[in-house]
Amino acid sequence: MFSTPTSTARTTSGFFVQAMIYMFVKSPNLAARLANEDIRQSLRELEQEGFAENSDMFSETLDTDYQAGSITRGSFLNTYYSFIEVCTSRILGRDQSIQRDQRSYLVTMCFACSLLGRRLFYQVMNTRSTHWNSVYCDYFLHGLYSMFVGDARPSHSSDEWVYQDLDILKEVVLPSIRIALKLHQDYFTYSEQYRTPSGIYSLIEDTHLNHVVAHEGDRAWRNAIILNRPSLLAMRYQRTNNDGSEVVHYPYTLVRLASRYIKFKVVK
Repeated sequence: MFSTPTSTARTTSGFFVQAMIYMFVKSPNLAARLANEDIRQSLRELEQEGFAENSDMFSETLDTDYQAGSITRGSFLNTYYSFIEVCTSRILGRDQSIQRDQRSYLVTMCFACSLLGRRLFYQVMNTRSTHWNSVYCDYFLHGLYSMFVGDARPSHSSDEWVYQDLDILKEVVLPSIRIALKLHQDYFTYSEQYRTPSGIYSLIEDTHLNHVVAHEGDRAWRNAIILNRPSLLAMRYQRTNNDGSEVVHYPYTLVRLASRYIKFKVVK
């Protein structure tokens, strides 16, 4: 299901951030979100060049933009701004009504969403250890599954701004963790496309538009089955085997469904 644990966590977290950037820029009400002065006032601190997020939730083990003990606006830009440029170019095109340079509020919102999403993810992992072991791996999978099924409850004081627009959780954060899981699963098949920001953008867009990634209890999953959608992916937590015995190892599995044409030959 996964590669080495450390690379899995770091890679998945990076895809999660990139997916959140894509989903935020793709928001149909992007202009209204950027015009929300109440949220902007709450995020003034993030617009300062000297801002540093030094919570012990973040670490070099999980975060590509973690440098010298913290995540700063500068380290975030160094890691993800080239991807932001691709997203704004492809999605916004020549629309000059929305600023998109490194000091723009759009970039601030992308930064804020990235911190929000990762904090929710790491919070539900319930660990601050920077050393990977079997227990930490279990925490990671638990956090991934919890976010996958929609368990996102902001409780950190730095995330209170999202209560002024809770649709960000539903429209940006939760779909992004599902996209990140799909991207990680496809990484070993389409590795060439992951080498450039434009390649990753294309993969995220394809997943968002053409694949159903949802929990098996989600209405979207049932509708996809009924509508015969060609590609479905779910993450399952299985406590017991089919014979009723308890699952001791690897209770988390992936369910992938793909429709294909079946050919029959009639022999007379």
